[in-house]
Amino acid sequence: MKVLNLITDVGREKRINLNEILKNLHKYDDLIVVEVLETEQLYPLDSDYSDRYKTFLKLHESLEEHKGQIFYLCSDLNIHERYKKWCDIVKPSKKFNMITSIFSCGFPVKNKIHQEIDKKYNFCFLCLKSKIIRTMLIDCFFKNEKFIYSLAPFMDDMNVENPKTPIIPFQWDEKNESIKCVTIKNNNQLNYEYVYLNDEFECKNIFYPNGLLLNQNSKKLTEIKSEYDDLIKDPFKIDRVLYPLECYQSCCDIVVESYSTGDSVFFTEKTWKEISQKRPFIMLGAKRQNYFLKKIGFELYDDVFDYSFDDMQTDKRIETFINQIHQFLKLDVKEFDEILSEKNILEKIEYNNELLKSKLVDNRNLRKITRCKSLELDTLDDKYAIGLIDFYMKRQIYV
Repeated sequence: MKVLNLITDVGREKRINLNEILKNLHKYDDLIVVEVLETEQLYPLDSDYSDRYKTFLKLHESLEEHKGQIFYLCSDLNIHERYKKWCDIVKPSKKFNMITSIFSCGFPVKNKIHQEIDKKYNFCFLCLKSKIIRTMLIDCFFKNEKFIYSLAPFMDDMNVENPKTPIIPFQWDEKNESIKCVTIKNNNQLNYEYVYLNDEFECKNIFYPNGLLLNQNSKKLTEIKSEYDDLIKDPFKIDRVLYPLECYQSCCDIVVESYSTGDSVFFTEKTWKEISQKRPFIMLGAKRQNYFLKKIGFELYDDVFDYSFDDMQTDKRIETFINQIHQFLKLDVKEFDEILSEKNILEKIEYNNELLKSKLVDNRNLRKITRCKSLELDTLDDKYAIGLIDFYMKRQIYV
């Protein structure tokens, strides 16, 4: 069976020539296309933000006369519903078999867990990449002494981004899943434009309602040096595996997943390391993100948190999520810690940890297939490939 590994940022590369890559594919060959590092790339279903991600459409066009089976392995757990919508728009002559992995990429699991540390904060929020949805959340709480956060948790040489223009959250646009902002130009004239909540941005002085300024309010937390010496040369792994001390001094973590505004449900290490480290957490993600987490077997901490925000439209989902954080910040740290230390919560934390360990076979399978050559046709042993497809097909989620 042939494999086309799109594990790189291929969707952003205008120079990719799929016809050239696929020229050696026999028309009766079965093919697995692998794209697990990104989502929201189903142009033209997705918003204008994803117009540049046209690889998915081009694949269908290049393979419309293909006679073999085509499997598309991705990490969007809502891909079946989204692909149906996409097909209704595009009406492709050749449809792919969509299969999903719950993991977006292989991630290391750290075994040492710190639990017996006195609590000083109700919530900890780590923000390594500055996306507006994350800095909006920090702006709401950064003055609260029971909320600790970081904008660059592990890297000594990580500087706040150099500025271009300040931006001011102004007005939500539901259709385009974006915020209308006012950019202030050098001549002090106001320029109105839309900025997508998932966008990373470069900005030194950011004017938010509660006064957050990234260049003045950035925080670097405390590394547990004995644990990261062997990883310090790879900051990417450090972010995926380790926590700063302040996380363990917090009762609960806040997770804002990589995609939080559309209906692509995509889990990253942000979620899995919470479970592997036996941390209580509350997560803001795409619409129904927590629903899908429960659908694949994990327990939600609904004894404590109200997950009704999970099914709301983006603006209401963010507002309701933030309001819930506000309510728990009113509790004393000791009181909140006692709530999260009750037997039923601890049992769920243990259950989730054990379930994650049992699902790591998915992680190992993903590591194998993503080692295939990138951006060119590679070959998988037929027996292994059939077993791999069967493994994923049995674990598909349909809403």
